[in-house]
This record gives sequence, structure tokens and C-alpha cells, in this order.
Amino acid sequence: ISLCMILIFGSRGVLVCILFFIFTKLIFFTKRTITRLFAILAMLIFSMFFIFIGEDIIKIVSDSINYMGINSRTLTILEQGAFLNTSGRDDLFRYYIELILEKPILGWGILGGWIGSGSGPHNMLLEFLLAFGVVFGSILCIFSVCFLFRVFFTSASSFRELLIIFMSYNIIQYLAMGNWLEKPTWFIFVSLCFCNVNFKNKL
Repeated sequence: ISLCMILIFGSRGVLVCILFFIFTKLIFFTKRTITRLFAILAMLIFSMFFIFIGEDIIKIVSDSINYMGINSRTLTILEQGAFLNTSGRDDLFRYYIELILEKPILGWGILGGWIGSGSGPHNMLLEFLLAFGVVFGSILCIFSVCFLFRVFFTSASSFRELLIIFMSYNIIQYLAMGNWLEKPTWFIFVSLCFCNVNFKNKL
């Protein structure tokens, strides 16, 4: 029920996080490599199946809820085949990349060069480069990307499950969302990546 509500009323970013979570769970849900590969293959086949006939299914669902007076932006985007549409983010990316090149050494500082609230780079990695310059910003970007691999060096435990949840929650920041200073979940994820405590017998 919650997934349906997110699909109808939520944003595309939430769906990306959920799909990333499911894919990560498929990787770790069994120790048997053959079973794991079979599950991933099944997911890919389902995705291809949805790509070919999903438009008809989405249209039926969209028409049904429109008949009830409910308008879903996400379903409309899916029906139009514009799920990967950047909604103007490309222009923001180009603008902020030009700003980065203007001050590549020292950067613009925290929130420096922003057009305004809600019109930032919409990408956490670009924010690092814009604020701290290419050198120090690149170091932060490398560390941030490495955090995504932390889960692969964690043994099966409640701690790994927690890590997967927060990793999936923050994945959209690497792609199309920014303003990391306002995201407590990002700082929780970073803290977990540096944490060596085994929660297996504590949760």
C-alpha cells in the first residue's frame, strides 16, 4: 500500500531509492552465487517485461485514478516515457560547472554561487566541487563514492541491514538531489560508514 501511495503521489527520487534498496538486497539475500545471479537475472527480465508492456499497464492505472479525480505526476511522466527527464537540471549542472571552473582552487565556499534556495546544483558531488574547489572537493567526492562500497566489507548483521537502508536513502543525492547540509540522514550514513561496532547481538 505504501509503495502504491509513493508511486502515485511521491517523487521519482523516492522510487530510485526503493529500486536501489531492492537491488542491493538481492545481492546480499543469499550466500549462494547461483541463486543470487538467478534473482538478479529475474529482476532484469521483469524490468525488460515492464519496459515493453509497462506503458499499457501505467495508462490503465493512470486513467482509472484520473476517473476518480486523482492526478499523479509520476504516472503521467511514466506514461509519457519521460522518467529520466531531468526537469531542467541539465541547465543547472552546466551553470554550476562553469562556476566551478571560475574558482577551481579555493571554490566558492558553503552555498557560495547558488542562484537561490531550491536552485542549487541538485547534485551533492557538484556541491562539494563548487564549495571546496576541485582539489579538496574531489577528495570529498572520492570518499563519498567509496562510502557506497562500505556495505560490501560488512559481515551479515543488523548493522549491515541498517547500512543498506541509509545507503539507499542517500543514493539519490549522488544523482539528482543536493543540499547535503540539510540532510541528517547523510550524516547518519557517514557515521555508519566509519563505525566498526558489530550490532549483530545488540539489535
